[in-house]
Amino acid sequence: MIEPDTFWWSIKKFSIENDTQEFIQLCNFALALLSLPHANGDCERIFSSVNCMKTKIRSKLITETISGLLHTKQCIKGGSKSQNNCTNFEPTNAMLSRMTANSLYSKGEESIFSDLNVEPTYQVTEMDCDVIVIG
Repeated sequence: MIEPDTFWWSIKKFSIENDTQEFIQLCNFALALLSLPHANGDCERIFSSVNCMKTKIRSKLITETISGLLHTKQCIKGGSKSQNNCTNFEPTNAMLSRMTANSLYSKGEESIFSDLNVEPTYQVTEMDCDVIVIG
């Protein structure tokens, strides 16, 4: 049995290859319809995770940081049937190659602290049992 998305994609591909416009709109509609979530549980879980990450103390997190945290959480968790967890997680070489000082701490030629006109200090204080503030 063929999956519905594979079926509609093959019909669309066939129409494009044969230079016919008969089913293009129908295929686009069917593929768009198949992309809709069947339930909102996944979205609710993501919003819940974002709400746990973005607290009053951490309210200035930017979208890229939150996205990175969500991807990291998903990668470490590995799904409910996986044996992956934070104690046996091994980053790939591609992941490690992206973790450079330039990509993490600089904006071109400037330091990330140049916008703030302050020198960085690294005093760690524990504010809550789940949140550590570096400031």
